[in-house]
Amino acid sequence: MGAKNLLARALVVALSAAMAALLGMTPPLKSWDDFIYDVSLVYWAGGSFGQAPVAVALIDDRSLKTFKKPPALWGAQWAAAISNLSQAGASVVAVTAVHSVSLEEILPSLDEKLAAAIRGAEERGTRVLLGYSERTGVLELPHPKFLNVAAGKAMLDLHPGGGGTVREYLPCHTHGDGSMEPSMALAAAYLLETGAENLEGMDKYRPDMCAGKGRMVPIDYRREPEPGSIFSFADLAGAMDGAAMARLGEKTRGKAVFIGAGSARSGEYRKVPFNPVETASRMAPETLIHALALETLLSPASIRSGGFSDGLKAAAVLGAAVSILILSISPAWAIMAAAALMAGWTGWALLAMGGNMAVETWPPAAGILGAFPVSGLYIYVTEYRLRRQLERHFKSYVNEEVMDRIIRAPGSVDFKGRLVHATVMFSDIRSFTAISEKLEPHQVVAGLNVYFTEMTGAITKSGGYVSKYMGDGIMAIFGAPEYNPRDGALAAAWAAVKMLNAAGELNKKGIFPGFPEIKMGIGIHCGMAIVGDIGCDRKMEYTVIGDTVNTAARIEGLTKDYQIPLLLSESVVECLGGQVEAEHLGASLVRGKEKHINVYTLKSYLAPPQPPHAGEPEKKQEPKPVEEDEENDYTPPW
Repeated sequence: MGAKNLLARALVVALSAAMAALLGMTPPLKSWDDFIYDVSLVYWAGGSFGQAPVAVALIDDRSLKTFKKPPALWGAQWAAAISNLSQAGASVVAVTAVHSVSLEEILPSLDEKLAAAIRGAEERGTRVLLGYSERTGVLELPHPKFLNVAAGKAMLDLHPGGGGTVREYLPCHTHGDGSMEPSMALAAAYLLETGAENLEGMDKYRPDMCAGKGRMVPIDYRREPEPGSIFSFADLAGAMDGAAMARLGEKTRGKAVFIGAGSARSGEYRKVPFNPVETASRMAPETLIHALALETLLSPASIRSGGFSDGLKAAAVLGAAVSILILSISPAWAIMAAAALMAGWTGWALLAMGGNMAVETWPPAAGILGAFPVSGLYIYVTEYRLRRQLERHFKSYVNEEVMDRIIRAPGSVDFKGRLVHATVMFSDIRSFTAISEKLEPHQVVAGLNVYFTEMTGAITKSGGYVSKYMGDGIMAIFGAPEYNPRDGALAAAWAAVKMLNAAGELNKKGIFPGFPEIKMGIGIHCGMAIVGDIGCDRKMEYTVIGDTVNTAARIEGLTKDYQIPLLLSESVVECLGGQVEAEHLGASLVRGKEKHINVYTLKSYLAPPQPPHAGEPEKKQEPKPVEEDEENDYTPPW
């Protein structure tokens, strides 16, 4: 491979890597990655949600039906729920509804009850977290009346990914001034694990969670909730007797209990990859999502990233690797290899989720999609150039069918040289010297061009290859460049008959003014010969050399002696078998041979077959008569 080709391929590999990196930033590939992630979550769904100390109390349809007044006036119910949970032994109560409004001017007693319940819970050792939000663009904070008696506030905003699906959560939220505040899940984890009274020491808790701005953490939706760990808000927001309080204690003691909207009518539902509570639905209340985020944070078997530290770099590297693969093997194998790579990688991603590892699938997809267009275009251009070169080399000399086979499988043709069994034909115009001496040059050239056009067509349509023109002579090969030893002799015989018929038609036209009739001599011989590109670096010619060629030329010369336009060697007749009827004319000693060679001519076709590799199907026709030489008493079949 030359330096130019190496440089071109290196450029193609670099462009493939760049294209893969660019594709890696497009939404469709991220959507593919999300799809595989969601499927793997569903496939590995199972396990106990209740293994972590988490419980959920949802304001469901039953709660809305039980407390008929608007939720804004549920101060007494919230107070009862928080008090009951603290008395039952809950460690943390995470309120996912934003209590940003005070009813002091309308119903001050409701505010007082709620604030008193929060204060009482804190005194009993239950930490109350109040949620806040800025999802509408406006910061909604808990009212100071409630916040001042709680353990602290935490962010409730969720960040949907592709398709509006919440797959990850943001542990730390960065404000415009650069300050960070924890999400509800991270704040609850801190209070549960440290036993702290408030959030003042959060900056030292799990610093990796807040190390990078905007770092997202996967939420593990696979684990099924423990029976009784999810219940209705209506079960909390009222007076409880000793038995009911004991049952509540079994569900919530030592746990973080999330309280918030759980009805589809509330509008606080989000699309999720998998809902472990309602498996038939892909929508889940935000309160449940926050609880699952905490469970993920506390579980030692939570999902961890098994992907790349830099996905774009990985896509670029894979794009370069796939490009090298495409340039190194056939397109079909490259496609199968790329499909196997993608299928294997996707299978690995699905299986890896069983080991709590989330594997990114978009880098190999980007690598494949980036490499194939660039590398494929390069291959197409180079193949097109090769085709053009081959066409320039052979188009005038072989029929289109053979040309197409050479183009489709250039490796089947060896231009460097090989020994093959070939059939060689020589032909020329009898007494052409007299024609060329008596006519003007332009008349000679014009007549030869018409003659060569017809003869070349007869040869190529029969599956032959015109090796060269020699003055008024033609040298043709059958069985090369496309190797076909069995049909070469038959194709040559067929071509000879067509050439003689064509000569009869040309005589009617008078292509050489003043010479109403041209006569031909055709000699055919077959045997082992060397074929290949022969010449120098400035001019190469695909041809055939060897004793077979010399013998064919000598046989063509014998047509003058026998006054027969077509002569075949004994080896040709043997190759023809019973397909044609040949007549033995005798044995002659030719220059370069120590032994006499037997020569034959065609007497008639016993069963004229379709010529091998004919370019266009032709109708069967009887050979046309050719004028008999005055000195010859033999009547040829044509």
